Amino acid sequence: MSGGAASLVAMDLQGSAADAVRALTGWLERDDEEPLVVTTSGSTGRPKRVMLRRAAVLASARATRARLGAEGAWLLTLPPTYVAGAQVVCRSWLAGHRPVLAEDHPTFAEATAALLREHPDVVDVAVYGVDDPTWGRRVCAAVVGAADEQELAAWCRDRLAPPKRPKTWLVTDDLPRTLTGKVRRDLLAERTTT
Repeated sequence: MSGGAASLVAMDLQGSAADAVRALTGWLERDDEEPLVVTTSGSTGRPKRVMLRRAAVLASARATRARLGAEGAWLLTLPPTYVAGAQVVCRSWLAGHRPVLAEDHPTFAEATAALLREHPDVVDVAVYGVDDPTWGRRVCAAVVGAADEQELAAWCRDRLAPPKRPKTWLVTDDLPRTLTGKVRRDLLAERTTT
């Protein structure tokens, strides 16, 4: 733009989540008042571009962080080019972490495990499913480390949507593995109580 108007940072809708996270992180690290342009579906459901002031973006991220009491990395399952996804990136950045990108993992279970590995008291983790009479499958997590079930549930509640949160926890001394190091989820499922 010319004539003294602020230049805009536009998130590229064609870029990958990793590209958008890098661009947004760079914007957050700069100490200027450059506005951010992101996409929102608003009340119409049709995507449209909006310009947000830096102070507004950071105030929103800080307020959400304070309300949830959450520190650490967040799991990014939303497009970071949209307002809600950009807020996930901002909350992770404020906590000093890069968000865990769902697209970096082949399944949401792997993404959830990657997020749990960010917990300071988790040494190892495996996320798996067991049969459930109500839901068909129930998300479970086996965790090695000093964190207890309540702490892990709170950690996930602050960072994951309800369907992605483990419903059953197995705190264990180690994860059963094959000779090649693959986690034996079948054995974990057998050890998991309903």
